[in-house]
Amino acid sequence: MSYQTKKEMNQVNEDSVFMLRIQFRRNTSWQGTLQSMNSRKSCIFRSVLELGSLMHEERSSQMGFNDKEADATPSWNVKEEVS
Repeated sequence: MSYQTKKEMNQVNEDSVFMLRIQFRRNTSWQGTLQSMNSRKSCIFRSVLELGSLMHEERSSQMGFNDKEADATPSWNVKEEVS
């Protein structure tokens, strides 16, 4: 049986809030911008697959996991203001 500290339980239960802007729908996929309201990061995505990967990466980093693979997917950029 595994026990979690109160801090770990709060991290797991914390919701991730994203602002999604779909700018184009081409080649049967979406292109646009994803912004994390929790960490004030922003990233451009070129496909729904990249969108899912970015959301997974952000959620994993909020929970304390670091499973980013060395691949060609876009990375998050910190913005001072989320618009």
